[in-house]
Amino acid sequence: RARGIDPDRLIFAATAQSFPRQLAQLGLADLFLDTTPGCSQWAAANALWAGLPVVSCRGDTFAGRVTTSLLHAAGLTQLVAENLSGYEALAARLAKDPALLQTMRNRLAERNARVTLFDAESYRRQIEAAYLRMWDIYHSGEAPRSFTVEAS
Repeated sequence: RARGIDPDRLIFAATAQSFPRQLAQLGLADLFLDTTPGCSQWAAANALWAGLPVVSCRGDTFAGRVTTSLLHAAGLTQLVAENLSGYEALAARLAKDPALLQTMRNRLAERNARVTLFDAESYRRQIEAAYLRMWDIYHSGEAPRSFTVEAS
């Protein structure tokens, strides 16, 4: 209430017993707030999969960067704050601006429909192609080098 958010908007749900139910519960929320310094990692991935916008603060550790990477892959870099004050301001702005929050939801829905972030089969094909390319480079006697694998 002190921050201008109606406490009735905060709903604490029981732990879902199945993954589909968990995704369904996440999809009912307005906004997912990633924590720092540990960050939520795969809980944030599940939120994005469910179409729930996630606000995160860039961290300095692997764990602290997972959600940032997921948001970049989802095309939602504007939901990554550089510091805690930016994180708080971004979360408050989204909580107070339903139209902006809906824009983020729509953008996420568009991306989820065409991005490989949650397409395990496409990811498998790409990683296998990368392994084969590395093997070919090794067998040709070339030094290890960077390369790009096209999306399949």
